[in-house]
Amino acid sequence: MMKLKIKYLGNKSLSSVMYGFLVFAHYGMIPASIAVLCILWFAILPNPISSPGDSFLTELQYMIQTEMYNDMTKKEIEEFREMQSMHPAVRSIVILYVSVLSILIFFIIGEAKKLFFNFKKNIVFNDINVKHLIRLSKIQIALSIFTFDILAFIFSIILLILSAVFKSGAELQEEHDLTV
Repeated sequence: MMKLKIKYLGNKSLSSVMYGFLVFAHYGMIPASIAVLCILWFAILPNPISSPGDSFLTELQYMIQTEMYNDMTKKEIEEFREMQSMHPAVRSIVILYVSVLSILIFFIIGEAKKLFFNFKKNIVFNDINVKHLIRLSKIQIALSIFTFDILAFIFSIILLILSAVFKSGAELQEEHDLTV
């Protein structure tokens, strides 16, 4: 029977794979967020369009709404039209909320990417990783409060505790490096 040995740190390791995934997610987050915001913007514009107009934006809004209506039931179409009849301030708040969520997720992925880059380079217990973990947990706390997610909040607290462990590990590593 062959044992599968998994490396957790360094090149060709689990942390290297996670770093690659996070790089892809980090740079993919920008166009994905822009696309979602554009679709959301055109989907909730007031006054559903019955036919395409002269401008490109009117044509785009018509195409998005037509596609959405094809996939919706009558009840969903009624609910969607109610959403379109919301006050413009409410629609703006929805778009602002999605924008803030996108920004927070972008920063979370960015901090995780930096952390896993260091793990890939076999840099585990140092002050830089402690700073990345603290930033990551603070952004995660903001996200959990913004989304009212108690599990994400608990995860954020665990990350803060983990950053304290990494800080102690960094101090021990520094002490060890000085004695050797």
